Amino acid sequence: MNNFLKLINVLLAALKPEDKEKYEKIQLDAETIFKVKSRYDHLFGKDDRVYIEDERLNNVSLSISAEHIKNIKNINNLFLEHKYDYKILSKTDYLAGKATKNGSTDSIKTARNSESIEKLLTNIINNVIKNEYEPFLEEREFYIKDKEVLNIINDNELKISQKIFKMYDYYFDIDLANIKNIKPSNYRLQEIVVKLYYPMKYRSLYSMRPSLKNNNLSVVISRKAEDIAGMSTDRRWTSCMRLPGYGDENGGLYNDILYYDVKLGTLVAYLIKKDDRNIENPLARIAIKPLFNLDDDIADILDALDIQSIEYLNKDNLKAIEDFKKKEITIFLRPEENIYSDGSLSTEIKTNFKRIVNDFCEKNNKNVEGMYFLNRRLYNDSAKESEITLKNKNHKEYINNLITNLKYNYEILNDSSINLEKSLLEWYFYNNKDINNWFFKALKDNNIKYISLIDYKRLKASFLKNANVEDKKLDLILDVCENCNFKNVEYITIYEESRNCTFDTCTIICGKYKNCTFINCEFSQNIDVFSEKYKDFVRCAVNTEQFLQAEKYSSSLEDLRNTIKKKLLK
Repeated sequence: MNNFLKLINVLLAALKPEDKEKYEKIQLDAETIFKVKSRYDHLFGKDDRVYIEDERLNNVSLSISAEHIKNIKNINNLFLEHKYDYKILSKTDYLAGKATKNGSTDSIKTARNSESIEKLLTNIINNVIKNEYEPFLEEREFYIKDKEVLNIINDNELKISQKIFKMYDYYFDIDLANIKNIKPSNYRLQEIVVKLYYPMKYRSLYSMRPSLKNNNLSVVISRKAEDIAGMSTDRRWTSCMRLPGYGDENGGLYNDILYYDVKLGTLVAYLIKKDDRNIENPLARIAIKPLFNLDDDIADILDALDIQSIEYLNKDNLKAIEDFKKKEITIFLRPEENIYSDGSLSTEIKTNFKRIVNDFCEKNNKNVEGMYFLNRRLYNDSAKESEITLKNKNHKEYINNLITNLKYNYEILNDSSINLEKSLLEWYFYNNKDINNWFFKALKDNNIKYISLIDYKRLKASFLKNANVEDKKLDLILDVCENCNFKNVEYITIYEESRNCTFDTCTIICGKYKNCTFINCEFSQNIDVFSEKYKDFVRCAVNTEQFLQAEKYSSSLEDLRNTIKKKLLK
C-alpha cells in the first residue's frame, strides 16, 4: 500500500474484541504478582487515564518539518502548472491555510487577494476528475483489458482518492521509479492517474500540517491494556510494535513484546486534541517503561514463569513469588527517547510533549532511590538500560569527589572507558549505601592500583593492599595483594602472588601464597604455597594447617611436594 494512502487513513480503528480481551486478561493475571495497575494508583487514582493540559502546548513556534517545507514548494509549482494565479508566500500562510494572489504584497493583503489552499487544491483535483477522469471512463473503460485496474475502478467501497493511489502503485514501482509494462489502451489512464496523484498527495500531507494555534492539544497518559497494546496499531505512525491482523498479517517485528509491556506495567503517553478523549486519532506517542530495582527478584521470577505456569513451579520458585508479592515494589518510570508521530508536528511541540511526559514521570521518581534496570524482555527504545538515583547529598558529594580524583589518576584507573559515575553508584547501592565500604576506602587511600574492570559483582585490578573484603557475590581478580583479609568472597583469582593475607570461607582460583592463612576455603584450581622451611613454593590445594603439618615432617623439598601430591590431594 502506498504511504500516502496510509496517510489519509488517519481514523483509529479500535482493537478487535479478541485482542482487547487478550491483553486485558494478561494485565489482570499479572496484577496478582507484579501489581501492574495498583502500583500506579498514586498517579492515576481510580482512573486508567490521566489527562494533562499544559500551557507549553499552547504557545509554540511556527516551525514545521522539512517535509512540509518541501510541500509548500510542490503546491506552488502545482498552482503554476495549472495556471492558478496564487502562491503560498510563507510558512505562516501555509499553516494558516492561505495562498495569496500574485502581485499582492503583505501590506495590501485582503480577503479578496487570498484564497484557501484546501479549496485551490480541491478545485484542481475536481477539474481533472470532471474533465478528464470521468469522461475517459465513460468512453474508454470498455477497452481497459487489465483486470486489476478494472477491479480498482469498480470497487465501490473505495473513494476516488484511494482508487488513484492504488492505480498509481500498480502503474509505478515507487522504489525504483520505473514504469511497469502498461498496455497501450491504458496510456491515457496512466497520464490521468499521475495528474491526480500528486495534487491528492500534496493535499493529504497539507491536511496534516501543524496547526497555527495549537491551544487545542493535550496529553493523555494511560495504563489501560488496550492503549498499551495498541500503541502502534492503526495510528498515524507505524513501528515494530504493530499488531498483526490490521492490514498486515505478520505485524511489526517485535509485536510479541507487547505481552511483556502489559504484563510488567509499561505505560503509554499520547499527544491528542482536547476533544479526542478516547484516543481515536492521536498525534504522537511515547512509551513509558518501568525499570525495576536491583534488589527485586523479578528476572528470576519471569525466568521461572516463562518455562512453566505457576501451578507447576517448584517450592523455591513459589516461595520467591510469595516473597515478591509481599514487597513494596518501587519502580523508576522512564519515558523512551523515541517519539512516534506522522512527521507533521513541529520540533517545539514534540519537545514540549516530551517535557510534559518527563514531568509526569518525575512525580513518581522524585521519591525513588537506587539502581533500576530495564528487564531484558522489554524493548529498549533508548540508549540506556539503567537509571541510578541518589538522594543523600553528602554521599553524592563524597562519590563525586572520588570520581574527580580518579578521572585522571592513571595509576589507579587503568581503563579510561570505564563509566566511573555509573560504576561507583552501582557499587554504592549494591553495598546497602555504605559509603565506608572496603572498595571506596581503598580508592580514597590509594590502596588499589590499575583497575581495569568495575562492576558491582566483579572487580579487576593489578594491586590491592590493607583491605578488609567481605562480599558473598564478589568475583575479585588481582595480580598481587598484601596485608588483606578476605571473608565470604565468592571467587578470588590471584594471577601472581598474595602476601600476608587471610582467606576465610572463600573460593580461591590459582595464584602463589606467602605467609597466608586459609580457613574453610575451597580451591577450584591448585595453588602454590610458600614453604618457609625450604624457601620455595609448593603446588597444592590444602588449608594452612594441613600444609604446615606436611612441611613439619618432610625431609626435603621434593619429599614435601610428593607428600602433598600423594596424601593430601586424594
